[in-house]
Amino acid sequence: MADKKLTPVVVYRGRTNIENLPKPTKPNHSNPINILRKQPEIKKVQNSLQLSIGLLYLLIFIIMQIIKSFLMKRVCFFILLFVLTNSLNAQTMLNGLMDSYRFTKMKDGIYTRYNLKMSEIQGTPYLDEEFITGIIITHDGVTYENIPLRYNAYSDDLEFQKGEDIYNIDPKTIIRKAEFGGAVFGCMKYDSFGKTQNGLFEMLTEGKATLLVKYTVKFLEKEKVQAFADPKPARFDTPKKEYYMVIDGAPAKLFTNKKSLLELFGNRKDEMETYISKNKLSVKDNNELIKIVSYFNSL
Repeated sequence: MADKKLTPVVVYRGRTNIENLPKPTKPNHSNPINILRKQPEIKKVQNSLQLSIGLLYLLIFIIMQIIKSFLMKRVCFFILLFVLTNSLNAQTMLNGLMDSYRFTKMKDGIYTRYNLKMSEIQGTPYLDEEFITGIIITHDGVTYENIPLRYNAYSDDLEFQKGEDIYNIDPKTIIRKAEFGGAVFGCMKYDSFGKTQNGLFEMLTEGKATLLVKYTVKFLEKEKVQAFADPKPARFDTPKKEYYMVIDGAPAKLFTNKKSLLELFGNRKDEMETYISKNKLSVKDNNELIKIVSYFNSL
């Protein structure tokens, strides 16, 4: 029997020579056995991910609670601030009013043009000398409450009092409405001998036609001494009342009688004349004029 040639195998510590072993192949991950081997690792990653998501939800919940608590505190703060603001006295509102607009201070009631104090002048330039608490609404939509107000018909100014000082609002064009003593005043554009000016009017009724009253007071200088007659002192005359009407936002126009009023009604002139005559209404009386203009606004 011929001797067979044997290939020597070198053993190193119980392992065969690596040269005589088949080369290893890469693991096939699609093999179910490999997938099963990977499952514990996948489970571990899933558990870690779920823990991370749980911690994230907890963190979001804590943050939301903090925000909610903070917002509630802020809401409570602003509610408290609102309540406190609305319960402040007139002084605080006056400070805010004076911070926002310009005012002219009256100097000790002296009429500098005539160099006379109020105590030296008979009569009054005011519809009511007493200050009456009211509100001012500006054209910016800001409302100031608890303001002591009065109207100066001689200077056509709205005055208010702060402490011992008296101020008049300058310019008066900031006033959209001022309500005090049961009256409503507003600054309106009006036609004065062909020129458009701004003035304060009492507003009797509003609508497409707005009925207005313009008050004026004249100042009469001291008369010179004459024989057989006592000189009359400087004085304010009694207030004069004139009626104006605004139609569709145009400058207010003066009317002095039934004819001039009817002209302001345009194509409703004949219909309004019939209404006035039928109801025997006067164009010199506040209440009856309100009826006339209110009827026109209803057409």
